[in-house]
Amino acid sequence: MAVEERHPTFTQAIRYRVSSQALIEASPFFKRALTGSWKEAHDLRTKGTCKIITGEENARMFLVLLHMFHVRKQDLPQKLRLKELIDLAILVDYYECQKAVAPYVSEWIKRMTLPKTFSDTVVKWIFISQKLGCEKIFNDMTDLAQLNYTGKIDIQGLPMCKLLLGENTLMNPFFFHG
Repeated sequence: MAVEERHPTFTQAIRYRVSSQALIEASPFFKRALTGSWKEAHDLRTKGTCKIITGEENARMFLVLLHMFHVRKQDLPQKLRLKELIDLAILVDYYECQKAVAPYVSEWIKRMTLPKTFSDTVVKWIFISQKLGCEKIFNDMTDLAQLNYTGKIDIQGLPMCKLLLGENTLMNPFFFHG
């Protein structure tokens, strides 16, 4: 099976040969695409292969995600920058694959310094920790935001609409604005 990535500003596609089974096991999104009624599922059943075209802007982080799906730890970067973690969190949210990436994410986060005072970086960490399932960091960052900031917080265009404070407690949606 091949995944083809087309960036809006590039004319040449990037192609990856991947295991459909690895994608199906790692991501409910890919499970729907490859086992349901989608064209890709039909092609996979009838031809034994299919092509998925994505519009991912960040080819590097998409490749990192594919390496995690295929358990290719040796091909993963040793560390990620904050922006790369944000890009990864966006992909994880879209492809619904938090469980598949969880074992890898903790290693990168261990090497990073978390903010101690409120700043835009706290908002980024709230997003990253929620999407990547880092509950302690999420709780620490939301506590820091609630205790040290009054007014509305700029969510910086990040998709943060359903933030959870505890197991089933919805955060006040008026606390954030986009």
